[in-house]
Amino acid sequence: MKKYISDVLNWQLEWGTNFLVSPFHYSKNLGDKWLSVDLKLIEECFDYKQKNNIKKDVFAGICIDIEDLTDEEIGTNYGRR
Repeated sequence: MKKYISDVLNWQLEWGTNFLVSPFHYSKNLGDKWLSVDLKLIEECFDYKQKNNIKKDVFAGICIDIEDLTDEEIGTNYGRR
């Protein structure tokens, strides 16, 4: 995982980005294994930034199926309309 983070962030640094983005994956729902992987990747990005004295901000993305975030009981539906 550390090598993956190193490769991803170094690529962004080489291209002169204004900020860094942690790698992330599509998660089908809140219990998807990729979500926990992405949280570990975010932690690794911040560790890498600190250890390498990188001054750029790090942003993280989470990509999840919006249907899993629908709450019918309170009438909130961010899914299909």
